[in-house]
Amino acid sequence: MKRRFNGFKTYALITGAASGMGRIYARELAMMGYNIIAVDINGKGLEETAKTVRAEIEGSPEISSECRKAFSILLIEQDLSATDAADRIFRKTEDAGCTVEVLVNNAGIMY
Repeated sequence: MKRRFNGFKTYALITGAASGMGRIYARELAMMGYNIIAVDINGKGLEETAKTVRAEIEGSPEISSECRKAFSILLIEQDLSATDAADRIFRKTEDAGCTVEVLVNNAGIMY
């Protein structure tokens, strides 16, 4: 089954995107044609996620060069336990002109 390609018109916001499942969600949603808003407290991990996702987009023969140029990834380093975290993230996405279509609430700690 061929999956729908969004053409990098809208954004998917993923919390906990610096590693693990969050990074996997970012990669998969980017390959489906979503621009990415990656949120995590780990800035270094966010940079690694961005590097990984960009490399996959650039190396994909299924994505046209025109679409590759349209791809965007916004990194937001944010502690989600802060009481104003949601407001800060919202302001940053609004300031960047992002239309969020998909939200993946992935951040968390398991013991």
